[in-house]
Formats: sequence, structure tokens, C-alpha cells
Amino acid sequence: MTFVPAVTLDLKVATPKTFEQATEEFQAWAKSQPQEPLNLTDGWHTIGQEMAQKLLMRNPLGANRKPKLVNVRFYAEQMLADDWQKTGQSLILTDQGIVIDGGHRLWACYFSGKTF
Repeated sequence: MTFVPAVTLDLKVATPKTFEQATEEFQAWAKSQPQEPLNLTDGWHTIGQEMAQKLLMRNPLGANRKPKLVNVRFYAEQMLADDWQKTGQSLILTDQGIVIDGGHRLWACYFSGKTF
């Protein structure tokens, strides 16, 4: 079955306001959804749109920096151009499963549909 994201946004034409509305819509939707196990281990992983959605459900607004469209768009452009560089910067989750680092990357993947 093909994955369909709960919320979509065209990053090419999005404005800061429509981006904020989309992230708020996502957060409202996520509150009513069960959290599925991530089944991730330490190490390198390819994160696609479906996994980004699962991780973003664990990244409530305020858990780390507020996402900004300019950063998300910049990361998405790199991902779409296949210019995303592997670095030592990992996605960071707390022991309680809350994402505290990686939100901009996850939003870029989620709204662009491009894996990283």
C-alpha cells in the first residue's frame, strides 16, 4: 500500500504562514493518533516520508527549536538535488522517545517526499 502523508504542503510556493498552519495541522492530527513503535537502532538509517511522519509525531512543537520554512526549504532543496551529505549529526531522541534534534530535516523530508 502506498503511503499518504496526513498533511501536505508544496514547499516551492509555501509562505511562512502556510508552513506554520501545516505544522499546526499536523500536530493537531498527531494528538489523535497512536504512536507506533519506531523499530530504529543506533546507526545509519535512510529516513523516508513515512518514518519522518512517525518521528514528527514524537516532535511536539516546543520540544526543540521552532521549525522555520527557510531552513526546511533549504534542506529539502538539498535532498531533492541528491546533494544531502552524510554527517555525524544524528537525529536525537530522549529516553521517552521525544525528538529533540532533527525537526528541520524531518519536515524537509516529510513535505518534499525525498528520503535522506
